[in-house]
Amino acid sequence: MIWTPLDFGRHKGLTLPQVMFKDPDWFYWAYEGRIFDDKPPLNYQAEDIFIKSKSIRISNNKGEELVVEYNFYYQDYTSVGFQIVPKERPKHEGATPTFRQNHIDMTVPRNQKNYDKLGYRIFLRSLKLHLFGNESARMTRKRCDDFYSDESNFTH
Repeated sequence: MIWTPLDFGRHKGLTLPQVMFKDPDWFYWAYEGRIFDDKPPLNYQAEDIFIKSKSIRISNNKGEELVVEYNFYYQDYTSVGFQIVPKERPKHEGATPTFRQNHIDMTVPRNQKNYDKLGYRIFLRSLKLHLFGNESARMTRKRCDDFYSDESNFTH
């Protein structure tokens, strides 16, 4: 897909895949507020990104069944990232609330706490570590666009 750069707002000049690796909280706010509805082709691209962002495939080179274990700060449910763990590993016990899914869902921090900029910064470090092997991976336009263009990265 050829992704259209935004022509408005704080992320003007960025494509939606770039926004997802920089400020997903803003994307979900804009999507929920229907900001893209009257902006073709962004409306189609936003819908595509929204669906894909909730179904990111867990990459697995070892053949074992893995799950995503999301972690939250117990006092205010700020996201503190996630880990990819073997499904048979016992669930986390302790003060930090967690839950598991069989795919990565970028809406999880927003669903737990409506506005969570810190939580998303931590979440994005976990995401980049899992997807690119480095939590500080440089997210170029090409890397972001290529990721969201490759259907094999998603479980839907």
